[in-house]
Amino acid sequence: MTCNFVESEIPFYHFTDDALSCKIVPAFGGSIQELVVKEKAIIKGVSIDKEGFEKYKEFCNSAILFPFPNRVAQGSYTFGDKHFHLDRNDSKYGNAIHGFAFTQCPEVISQSDTSLVLRFTHTESPGYTFPYILELEYSISPNGLKLQFKVSNTGKDLMPFGLGWHPYFVTDDQEKFSLHFEADKKYLTNANMIPDHSNPVNDSKFNPSNMEVDNAYRLTNSQILLRSHDRELKLIVPEQSYLQLYNPIDKRSFAVEPMSCVPDAFNNKIGLKTLSPGSVFKWNIQLEFGIS
Repeated sequence: MTCNFVESEIPFYHFTDDALSCKIVPAFGGSIQELVVKEKAIIKGVSIDKEGFEKYKEFCNSAILFPFPNRVAQGSYTFGDKHFHLDRNDSKYGNAIHGFAFTQCPEVISQSDTSLVLRFTHTESPGYTFPYILELEYSISPNGLKLQFKVSNTGKDLMPFGLGWHPYFVTDDQEKFSLHFEADKKYLTNANMIPDHSNPVNDSKFNPSNMEVDNAYRLTNSQILLRSHDRELKLIVPEQSYLQLYNPIDKRSFAVEPMSCVPDAFNNKIGLKTLSPGSVFKWNIQLEFGIS
């Protein structure tokens, strides 16, 4: 495995070996915009240029979601005795969506042939007055990759937050794919895409082609499998995690998004994390791939 820094219009780090190609773009929120294994595209990315950045901001391909994943209703929430108003960047539904990290260009802390460490720093903003440092380490091998998150509260107050990752997995023919996970609740949304009730989940195997979804699930097992005739992808997430599923209109990819909380957790508190001043929180995701 080798890693090269590619100086282009928008620079990126390119991890390669005989069977793998992975491109990580700091300017695109430190996200993965190419993952190819044995000449098969695993993750759907965008072009690494200005046009691609506009698409990335719209669809959040492989975005790091922090300090909240998914939506905050009308960009408004109360924490403690204070009321906050976030930028409502979800223009279709009038909500705040996906936090700040996905549009930041993190600092590169270290690089090796198998890893890249990035640092996101936030002082404060009117809608989120909680300073933090988020460090993300990518570890990459021919058999998989790992995302290791470390959140540090650098402020003086208790800090609310949630974490998530937003990969789109390539599913050119969704009829040939199956999705396997165990959950006990599916969170259903109102017209503004905000969860307002839940239903029990009785199945553990799903066909993506039959799923018209943009919903969250409460997981009861840490493994999620995406299978087809030529691949098995295994996501391993922390205990007490949630999963957001989204099927784009073209059905050529399928978003399988691990999260530490449900959408609108700043208001409904479901899965919401809090961190005391000076404290650290760690959260890891692992993706294993078996490709034939």
